[in-house]
Amino acid sequence: FSWGNVISGSFEGELKEDLTAADKFIVDMKLNKYVKFKFSCNVCGKDCNIEVPVIKKSMTYSAPACPINKNLSQDLSIQLPSSGLGGVHLNAQGTIRLVGANGNDLIRVHTNIDVD
Repeated sequence: FSWGNVISGSFEGELKEDLTAADKFIVDMKLNKYVKFKFSCNVCGKDCNIEVPVIKKSMTYSAPACPINKNLSQDLSIQLPSSGLGGVHLNAQGTIRLVGANGNDLIRVHTNIDVD
């Protein structure tokens, strides 16, 4: 990916129950292997503001309305901030989890993302 681009994706699957504002997605990553990048957001019902550490740039994930049907078919889109870093490379590795209100993982994804 490049700074300023939109990261888009989609997923399909089936859960045991509909998702509500009590469910969260939790991101636990390291940037360039050393800088911790952790945040959690409601999976629906409320937008999530995220600040990228070190560069102090903000991103917003526009969450869909609640509830989300258990038969998942969702498109995601996150705008990467424009960089004033003059071509600095960023690598983000870690996990993104969808966690139910009971604290159990519903989905766990391991990621490795590069931004130039």
